[in-house]
Amino acid sequence: MLLSVSTVLIIVLVAGALLTWVAGRFSRPTAEGVALVATGLMAVVAIGSAWTALFGAGVPGLSPVAAPVVAVIGLVGLAATVFTGPHLRVLICEDRIEECRLPAFYSVTLLFLAAALAATLTDSILGLFVSLEIAAVLLALLVGFYWEDWAFTVRYRFVVPLLLGLAFSLAGFWLLYSAACRAPGLSGPPASLSAVAEGALAVASTSPGLVVWAVALLVVGLGTKAALAPFHLWIPEAHVEAPAPVGALISGVSVPVGLLALMRVIAPFRGLLAGVPEALMVLGALSMILGVLLVAGEYDLRRLLAHSTVSESGAVVMGLGIGGVVGMAGALVVLVGHAVAKALLCLAAGSVEQTTGSQRLPQPRNLRRLMPITSGCFLAGALAVSGWPPLVGFWGRFSVALAAAQQESWWAVGAVLLTALLSVIVFARVWTRAFASQTEDLVDAPPEDRSAFAGLTNGAERLEPPTVLLTVTVVLALACVALSICPWLMDPAARALAAF
Repeated sequence: MLLSVSTVLIIVLVAGALLTWVAGRFSRPTAEGVALVATGLMAVVAIGSAWTALFGAGVPGLSPVAAPVVAVIGLVGLAATVFTGPHLRVLICEDRIEECRLPAFYSVTLLFLAAALAATLTDSILGLFVSLEIAAVLLALLVGFYWEDWAFTVRYRFVVPLLLGLAFSLAGFWLLYSAACRAPGLSGPPASLSAVAEGALAVASTSPGLVVWAVALLVVGLGTKAALAPFHLWIPEAHVEAPAPVGALISGVSVPVGLLALMRVIAPFRGLLAGVPEALMVLGALSMILGVLLVAGEYDLRRLLAHSTVSESGAVVMGLGIGGVVGMAGALVVLVGHAVAKALLCLAAGSVEQTTGSQRLPQPRNLRRLMPITSGCFLAGALAVSGWPPLVGFWGRFSVALAAAQQESWWAVGAVLLTALLSVIVFARVWTRAFASQTEDLVDAPPEDRSAFAGLTNGAERLEPPTVLLTVTVVLALACVALSICPWLMDPAARALAAF
């Protein structure tokens, strides 16, 4: 009997995590090699299976809805793992972390990817809840990897929102399951998401109150994991505290998995419960507008990337609220394009911070000449995220706006177009201040940034990161271009999601 795709992927990652931890006790280079091999195998299987599920004969256990996110987890997970070694070794040389902890970092990363894949692939309501919470706990360990101000950061800035999200999700899933168990003619306890949705919908036709409360609680609980405003307060702090590869995993894996969970759970109810589509659209618009305004007022490179994730999550939820094949396609294009582009931006920002010693804007001395490849890759990611035509972010937002226009929701069209325009302006400013700044004077520079300014002299030639890190960023930039050329890749998943 052949193993399912989900089983193969999880076995590869969990076995890789265990072997990495064991190998790390004897040889750290061997541990790093094991982690890279495990992640590489996972990426090949994930991307190949996703393509087959979307455009081939289908893959048992892998629905077209989950296929794009599975491919994203494979690509971003591999990129972050490859980036980890060279990036963290610099921090080891700076005595910020101990070298003996590197294998543990790889092991936790592999386990996090396994939990994220389990949450994406499972059709069990219990499996979805447990996988999401395990992934959240493992992500907390990665965020606090530096152990700097561990108690305050993890207890108050990350774990408290995590626990609140867990509480709301648990209450929402329990109410939804309770409603499904009251469905007439039920032959046994519902276990799958589809069975729970069918049972809850049957109950909602006569007494919708319980189901409405369940949906509201799930929007809050899963919206916390998806960095949806106003439940997003954890994500800026997580980006600031975490190493650059973890930032890529937050915006490129954790948030997309949370958004997909929200879409899978809420989609069956959006057209049959009064007020749910409108509430999702309002929540999406709020997140879009707040996120882009926070980016505009931010000077910390990591924080502004985190706030941009809030805006992109809002665009996805806006598409979910509008519904239809066009709206769902726009939501999925935004989701996948954002995941790849934001992973690229997080890793490029990590290279900039490592080179200059600062993550504040403006960066010194015209970095586009000193780091031309990193600068070009960052520009590609910024244009893709902001919605510059004809890149992937533009096609996603255009589809969402088109779906809103078809329903004559002109205020939603205005919100999408306004935030798209603001995003283009804001990210043009970000790239200019990060790579095209002509700052020469150190007088006005913050004290913590002066060493970075002083280190970049006029005699410097190239300050690009190692070839491995450049390769990762270039591959992600090419992935953004490919998604921009072929946004129709999301059509099979959009049709399946709209049919929920």
